[in-house]
Amino acid sequence: HIFYGKKHLPESSVVFYPGALYRGWATVNMSPDFVRKNPDTVRKALRALLKAEEFVRAHREESIQLVARRLKLEPAVLDGLWAEHVFEVKLDRRLLRSFEEIGKWAMERAKKEGPPPDFRKYVHAGALARERPSAVRLSR
Repeated sequence: HIFYGKKHLPESSVVFYPGALYRGWATVNMSPDFVRKNPDTVRKALRALLKAEEFVRAHREESIQLVARRLKLEPAVLDGLWAEHVFEVKLDRRLLRSFEEIGKWAMERAKKEGPPPDFRKYVHAGALARERPSAVRLSR
């Protein structure tokens, strides 16, 4: 990890931070069949994520300690990276745009013709819209 390189080679390391060039997502993936057959499980999982989001915002240091233990990292590694992450449960246009860009790229690589997939068909926003309506912003 970059942290360890900087730690062991402090005078010899140069880090180029991606800033807005890179955006990573953590997504929850479930089949439509599972969502349809297990609405209570989906709701409970979503509520747990929303509570975790609130906990991370309210308890930064404790969150870092928990994650560091789980990932077997020095807390200082996470401390330096924590501010670069946005811990937010949401569905928005940026996520769909990322899917669309990846879909377009994949089609170009495979030399496929035609329109890219409509990824909105694969996003289940209902559960989040019921729990936190303000977190769903998918309209064009």
